[in-house]
Amino acid sequence: MSELKRFFRMMSGSSVFVCAVFLCFVGICEGRFLEPKDADHWPHVWRSATVATNTMGTGFLSADNLGNHTYTPNGTEKTGIAYACRGGHIDIAHLRKAADWTAYLASKTLKSINENRTVLSYKLYEPSIYRVTLSYPDDWLTLPADRRERISREVSIGLAQHFAFTALTWHEVLTWFGYKTLGILSEFESSFSWEDMFSNVLGTHLSVQALRDPFHSYNDAMTILLDREMKRLGGQSSKTARKASNAVRGLWWSYNLIFLSMKKRNFDIGLDDGYITPWLVPSVSQCKGVEPISYPIPSLEVLDKYGFIMKLEIELHAFEGPKILNVVYPEGRRGRNRIEPAVHMPVIMEYLRKRAIRRWGPYFDNPRVKNSKSESDASSEVTEPDEFDDTYLFDVEDAYVFNLGDVAVLTEWWLDDDSYGSGVIE
Repeated sequence: MSELKRFFRMMSGSSVFVCAVFLCFVGICEGRFLEPKDADHWPHVWRSATVATNTMGTGFLSADNLGNHTYTPNGTEKTGIAYACRGGHIDIAHLRKAADWTAYLASKTLKSINENRTVLSYKLYEPSIYRVTLSYPDDWLTLPADRRERISREVSIGLAQHFAFTALTWHEVLTWFGYKTLGILSEFESSFSWEDMFSNVLGTHLSVQALRDPFHSYNDAMTILLDREMKRLGGQSSKTARKASNAVRGLWWSYNLIFLSMKKRNFDIGLDDGYITPWLVPSVSQCKGVEPISYPIPSLEVLDKYGFIMKLEIELHAFEGPKILNVVYPEGRRGRNRIEPAVHMPVIMEYLRKRAIRRWGPYFDNPRVKNSKSESDASSEVTEPDEFDDTYLFDVEDAYVFNLGDVAVLTEWWLDDDSYGSGVIE
C-alpha cells in the first residue's frame, strides 16, 4: 500500500480519482477497517436512542447537519431523530450504533479468521453471548496469502453486518419481553418502534461501505456516506421532522404528559422479502409523490461464494431468557439456554405478532389505518395529516408499574461486573 500511496501523490485531481476507481475495481486497493486502537475496544455505546415522538427527551435533527461521526465520543457528532422523504423517521443514534457494531465485529472477526479459528464468541452491551461456529473451505490453507487476505476481509465484513443486524434485532426482542438496559426503566414502548429496524439496517449498510473505503478513515468515511445517503433519501429540516411526528400523533403514538403509548409497531425485519421498507408519514408537504427506498437485510452470500459455513447461536443470560425459551421450545426448555436466529427468529416474530394483535388489533402494523380490535370497526385508510386523531386514548395496560422485581434486577446488574461482558471475541 505504501507504493500505491506514493503513486497517488504523484498524480493530481481527477487523475487520482480515475486511477483509484480503476485499481479498486480490479481488486488492488483494500478498505482500511478500524484503527488498531479502536478495534481493541467497544465503540461509543452510550448514544441516547429515542423514539420518534414529539415528547420529552426526543431531539429532532436537520438531516443536513448531523456532525462528524465518531467511533469513540468526542462531542462532534449529533444524535436524535431526522426525517427523510424516502426514509421516514431515522434514529441517528440507532444508525450510528449499527454502523459501529458492524465495524467492531468486522475487525474482531477478521482477526479470528486470520488465526484460522473455528469457534468464536462475542458479547455486546447486553448479557447475551453470541456463539459462532465457522467452517473453512477445504483448500483454505493452500491458497496464496494475498488471496486469503482479500477473502478474509470480505467474509469478515459480510459476517459482521449479519452479526450486528442480528444483535440489534435481538435487542428489540429482549425489550419486548421486558429487558431494561439500566435495570429500572421499561423499554417496552420503544420495542420495534416504527423507525428502529430501518435505522439499524441503514447503519450496517453505511458501515460496510466505510470499511471498504481505502482512502478515508472509518470516521471520515461514515461522515461522508451518511451525509450523502441523507441527501439521496431526501433529508429534511428538524422542523419538518417534528411536524411529521406530530402529524401521526393519535394514529402511531399517544402521550398524556406522563405515559407514552406506542400504538403502532413495525415488525418488518426482512423475513418476508429480504428487505426493510421505511414508514413514510402521509402528506408531508415537502415529500409529495415520493416512494420509500427499501434496503436489503444483510446477506451471507459471501460465505457461499468462498465456501465457508457458519452457524450462529445466542446464549441467553438475560432475566427474560426463560420466557423467550418457552416460546421457541414449547415442548420443554429443560437443559436449553440457546436459540439459533436462523431457525427461531421467525417463530419468535410470529409469537410477537399474535401478542400484538391481541393488544392492538389486526392493524397494529398498518401505518395508514387506525387500530381496531375488529376489522369491521376499523377506520378507513388515512391519507391526510389533518384526518389524524390527536386525542389520547389511555390504556392502563400500557402503563409501566414499578415493582420489587425491578429492584432485584438492578441489584444483580450492580453486583455482577460480567453483566455487560468484555465485548472481546474469544
